[in-house]
Amino acid sequence: MFVTQLLFDYIFANVIYFTIFLVLISLVVHIVSNLRLRLHLPAGPVGLPLVGYLPFLGKEPHKTIAKLGDKYGSVFTLQLGVYNVVILNDWEAVKEALNKDSFLGKPTSSPFTAVNSDNDNAISFADDSGYTWSDDRRFALQVLRDLGFGKGSMEDRITDEISYLIKHIDGSSGEPMNIHKLLTPSMSNIIMQLVFGHRYDYNEPKRQALDQLVDQLSQVFSMTGFLATAPVWLSRLVFKMGLF
Repeated sequence: MFVTQLLFDYIFANVIYFTIFLVLISLVVHIVSNLRLRLHLPAGPVGLPLVGYLPFLGKEPHKTIAKLGDKYGSVFTLQLGVYNVVILNDWEAVKEALNKDSFLGKPTSSPFTAVNSDNDNAISFADDSGYTWSDDRRFALQVLRDLGFGKGSMEDRITDEISYLIKHIDGSSGEPMNIHKLLTPSMSNIIMQLVFGHRYDYNEPKRQALDQLVDQLSQVFSMTGFLATAPVWLSRLVFKMGLF
C-alpha cells in the first residue's frame, strides 16, 4: 500500500511538472511568434501575453483608443486577447481601407471559425472569402432596398416611430426612466414596419416578447465579443458544451 501511494505521488508530480513545462513552452512560442508578427504590422502599444492590451482599455475603450491614436497615428496595432487587431482611427483611414478588395472578407475571429467548423449549413458563417462575402453583402443590400432601405418611405416610418418615442418620453413628466425599455421597441418597430408592414404598440404582449428576445440576443453578442479575443479551441468548447 505504501509503495503504491509513493508510485501514485511520483506519477502525479511528474504529470504536474510536465503540464507546467508544456504551458511555459506554449507561452514562449506564443510570445515569440507574436513578436515576429508585430514586425510586419503598424506600430502600437505592447500588451501582456495572452490577454494583450485588454486590461488597459478601461471602462471606456473608445476613449482609450482615441488617446492611443494621438500617440501612434490613425493606423496602429492592438493585441486584443490572442489576436493582433489593426485599428483604423479616423475617417480617411477607414475610407481608404474599405475601398480595397483585401478588406472585403469577414474577420477570421474564433466564434466565426468555431461555428463554421461545426455547422457547414450556417449561412451567415458559410464562407469567409472576400468574393463570397461581397456577393452576400450585395444580395442583402438589394433585399433591404426592396423593403424600402434608403428610400423616402423608410425615412417617413422612422420619423413616425420617433414621434411615438417622444410621446412616451413626455409621458414621464420629467421623472427618471429606463430609456432602454423604449429604445428597444422603437428600433425594432422600424424593422417590423419594413418586413411586416405594421408596428406593435409598446404595451402589446407580442411586442414585449420580441423585446425580451432582442435583449437575449444582445447578451449573446456581448459574449461573442469576449470569445472573439479567445483561442479558437476555447470558443469551440463553449459552443459544444451549450454554454452559448
